Amino acid sequence: MATFSLEDAQPFLMPLRDEAVQTLLESQAELRELLDLRPEMHDVLDSSTQASMLSNIFAHRVRPRFANVGVNWQQSGRMQHGAVGGSISLRFKKLTTDLHSMNVPTESQARLYHQWQLPGVPEMTQVTLGYVLDPITRAIGAAFFICPSGFSTNHWSWAIYGGGDGPVGLYSNDPIEPDAQDDGLDVGISIVAADAEIA
Repeated sequence: MATFSLEDAQPFLMPLRDEAVQTLLESQAELRELLDLRPEMHDVLDSSTQASMLSNIFAHRVRPRFANVGVNWQQSGRMQHGAVGGSISLRFKKLTTDLHSMNVPTESQARLYHQWQLPGVPEMTQVTLGYVLDPITRAIGAAFFICPSGFSTNHWSWAIYGGGDGPVGLYSNDPIEPDAQDDGLDVGISIVAADAEIA
């Protein structure tokens, strides 16, 4: 079986799109609530730990929702995945702004990213349900279905929430509009030495 094109994959993925986005946004909100209980945790827990926590919350929430559309969502170690229609193996990952998964390139990961078929395993196209955080890393900036062709290349990507059709820029090139509250006053800094004699 050849790797599915986006057009071939969309009929399998379309029934998952809305549930995937809703579950992702709810999971991110739940993670923010947990971290807000101890605000210093936003800085203490690094991005990998927070991504792992989001993945666990997402798996817990999405399992019954995807079961309603025939997807058996599972967790194997840290990997979240499900079989879609016997033709697509779907996994959940945080993505770089170039829409590549953030993984250590191991042999088992290479099998997934290069779409290598394994003996004795049903042939399926590997697709990632991935997300990119907003520039301040507090909210979901975009979500995609992507079909990797290697560690740093994709056969295709499909934006299902924000993000347009391609890589996600961290910063906008649009000019910043002046604040409507700005009254145009310059604020100066004065330094006054207390109890000092000036010669």
